Amino acid sequence: MNNSAPQSLEPLSQDELNEILTKHVMFLTGKMGGARLNLEYCDLSRLDFTGADLSQAHFSCCSFVEARLDRAKCVSAGFTGCDLRNASMNKTDMSRTDLRGANFSGASMKNAILHKADMRGGVIRKKIKTPDNQILLSLDEQGRTNLSGVCMVGANLAGLSAPSAIFHDTDLSGATITDANLSGADLEGANLTDSDLSGATLTRASLRSAILAGTIMKDNEKAGLDLEGAVRENDMGERLDNLEKTVEEIMSDHAKWVKTAGKEGKQLNLSGYDLRNILDLKNFSMTAIIAISAVFLGQDLRKANIQSAILDKADFRDCNLSGADMRASRMKNANFTRADLSGANISALRFKKSDGTERVQKPDLSGANLRYANLDGADLRDCILVGADLRFAKIQNCNLSRADLTGAKIESAIMENVKLEDTILDVQS
Repeated sequence: MNNSAPQSLEPLSQDELNEILTKHVMFLTGKMGGARLNLEYCDLSRLDFTGADLSQAHFSCCSFVEARLDRAKCVSAGFTGCDLRNASMNKTDMSRTDLRGANFSGASMKNAILHKADMRGGVIRKKIKTPDNQILLSLDEQGRTNLSGVCMVGANLAGLSAPSAIFHDTDLSGATITDANLSGADLEGANLTDSDLSGATLTRASLRSAILAGTIMKDNEKAGLDLEGAVRENDMGERLDNLEKTVEEIMSDHAKWVKTAGKEGKQLNLSGYDLRNILDLKNFSMTAIIAISAVFLGQDLRKANIQSAILDKADFRDCNLSGADMRASRMKNANFTRADLSGANISALRFKKSDGTERVQKPDLSGANLRYANLDGADLRDCILVGADLRFAKIQNCNLSRADLTGAKIESAIMENVKLEDTILDVQS
């Protein structure tokens, strides 16, 4: 379940990489002794390229799994057939870069520049070893560039050539995608909030279940475009602005209801409301609220108090819930795609009954979508995750003791240093 490079690739150490990078810079500046960077079938996983100038460098079928390329300059470089899963590439400049057949699943590419980058299907040559250790190349096969689950907030993709590329569950909010070729591309479940797709070619593309709130779509070629289940601004629900009371007043009424065990105040019911525009929502106590099918999309809910809440079918996509207290909350079929739940407490609450026995109230995430979610360090003891989708999630340093994962999907999830005492692991994959 861990993302790791194929064993047949030749590993490079950080020191070896630094020497190669030094010679490449000498090549770019025309100094004696310089050499253009040209690597094939190398394991560069978890190495540090931060701020490096990789312009005109060539990588072919290399592994960059969890590598750090933040602020790297990769103008006119080549990454054909490379594996960049979960790499950190924030503010990386990949203008005019050859990215054919590359796999970026789960990578972070906030404010990256991919102006006129090439993401067409690429020819990938697989390196295999024979029993007598001879190196052979298998038959060439066509590979689709994969950006599933990638965070590309504010990225510049103007003029991008990405026909048939895969953008499943990709966060493209605020991105500039003008005049891009996305014919046949798969953007199912992508977050395109406030992005600009002006002049983009979208023939035979899929925007099924994509978020199109505030998305600019003009002068597009749309023949065969699939928009089934796409969510637009008017699908987000009513806003709290239309209520007679202010947010502060209704939150105060709810806090009083909680404090007096229902004798005063009023329980807060936000079911079906669009809560994206509520400033400082994390500062209000949301203990025991009801918010079925509410939209929290992109909210900053760090360290929020949301215990014993009813949040079935709520939309938490791209929310920051790091350190949040969500003990004993019911979140059946809620959507946490790409959400940051690192350090969150999603365990059970225990209450002493009058007869001295203990009542356990478990958190319920049955059927929840947690694809590409970050659960690093989360406390999930006693959590009900029956049928939950945890594919590609980061489940590192978690406590899953006594959790129930019956029927859960965990394909390609990163599971490291996880406590599994008495955990039910009857998973699908």
